[in-house]
Amino acid sequence: MARLGLEARTARMSLGWTQSRVARRARVSQASVSRLEAGSIHLTLLVTTRIFGALGMDFSVRSFPGHGVGLRDSGQLDLAEALRQQAHASWRVAFEVPAGEGTGQAADALFDGALAGLHVELESNLVDFQAQLRRGQLKRDALQHRVGHPVAFVLALRDTERNRAAVAAHAAVIRAALPATSREALQAIRRGVPLARDGLLWLRSGSASRGQQARS
Repeated sequence: MARLGLEARTARMSLGWTQSRVARRARVSQASVSRLEAGSIHLTLLVTTRIFGALGMDFSVRSFPGHGVGLRDSGQLDLAEALRQQAHASWRVAFEVPAGEGTGQAADALFDGALAGLHVELESNLVDFQAQLRRGQLKRDALQHRVGHPVAFVLALRDTERNRAAVAAHAAVIRAALPATSREALQAIRRGVPLARDGLLWLRSGSASRGQQARS
């Protein structure tokens, strides 16, 4: 906020305006302008936006990847446990594996073998396929660098009518990006064999998932 305050004060001074004039143009109190210039954090986004707008400046708020949300917090722990119980003994299975030093990002699950691995990202809802795919692929690339051998990426979706409809609506794009079927991905996990291509895996939660037959 100190930097924003300095930018606001510099802009106002360069215009030769008083704080009162800025306040009138922004339809806020003079005290609000003063607090902003002093670096106060006790201002709403609306007030801050109005002040910068009155100064002829754009104000934006951005978000950056942080430490992410754990499997337990995201409600994905049941899906992760279902996969672990089906995994072949040859896989070294780890959850929430750091993907990229200093990024704070973690891969939901890594099934690592002697020559190849599987990176699985668990999603309850397919919201923005391109964004979710890109995020997963970046994690996979970091994992490959870390383990030193090929790692296939698998997007595991909770098997719901909503997700089925979302996938059906973009079937061609999703099939091109994730060509391995759900059955192929599940068999790779169960048999301890590498997956030759990235894929989409449908998962059911609870006891049904432990004996499920994957649908394509």
